Amino acid sequence: MPFKIIHSPDEKYLAATDLLIGDMSDINYEFLIFNRPIILLANKWVKKNWPDIGYKLDEENSDEFLEKKIKLSLTKKNEFENQRKIALSKTIELPVEGSSLRFIEKSLEFSEIKNPVIYFIHGNSDVKKTNLIPLFEEAQKQNLKTILCAYPPISKRNHHIYFGAHYEDLPLSNVGFKIHIDHAPKGIGAANLQISENSYKKKKYFPWINLHITAGESGYQRTKRQLGPLSNRTIIGGYPKGEFLKKMNTKENRKDVCKILDFDINLPIITYASAGPLSIAKPGGSYSKRNIEMLKKISDRGNYNILIKNKTK
Repeated sequence: MPFKIIHSPDEKYLAATDLLIGDMSDINYEFLIFNRPIILLANKWVKKNWPDIGYKLDEENSDEFLEKKIKLSLTKKNEFENQRKIALSKTIELPVEGSSLRFIEKSLEFSEIKNPVIYFIHGNSDVKKTNLIPLFEEAQKQNLKTILCAYPPISKRNHHIYFGAHYEDLPLSNVGFKIHIDHAPKGIGAANLQISENSYKKKKYFPWINLHITAGESGYQRTKRQLGPLSNRTIIGGYPKGEFLKKMNTKENRKDVCKILDFDINLPIITYASAGPLSIAKPGGSYSKRNIEMLKKISDRGNYNILIKNKTK
């Protein structure tokens, strides 16, 4: 029966998904863009910290119980619709469309640089590329000088703007205007804030980063809290990756995904996307051999395509 495990961050798989099974991963907030059902494999941490965007199931539940909730969620797709819309509005600035242009306009406004060269730095990470490519393409549309690269060359020129989806990718020694963007929506409950706050403090709140652009209000409040004395360097811009997700939301993309994965196009695609195994950094992580086996049993019964979108190799 259709069952696949992939390690790709490509947006097409999430866009083709009919129901998402998650835990504390920010991918749940990305999926809210489609207003489709979500089920959370929820330990005590997820139950306490996450909004009710779908059924919250104890991990010790059986595969039969999970499949019943999958069927119920697909039958009553609108049951959590209001909660999903509220969570989305708090997490990603709406409308999703136009986010990339807003980012570019804000970079020019805050940097006050005329005719800049803009570097989009991905650090050889496919995940980071998914956040930066929409901005890179928008900057090209605006006829700006743009470079998409793993790491920029050493430079003392002050007319450069640097975008990075992780603070470690932004060059400390280079002169220029440096912008950190959220590589995830930073929704409520999607991180152990104590760990991230300690990390920011150890780095003295990244004084070499001029601007932090967040996806929405929840990320804005979280980043301000993390930045402490430099919290005034934070603004809300939206979520450019969300534009790509919406563009991928087509029948043609679903057909393409089913062909790639050898899925039955007539069956719903159920995607399990975990933050990873349970840990101090991931107190709501659910990835485990037991849960993979549980989903495999559901797949074997032949009612659904099961996709494991996996961070763990």
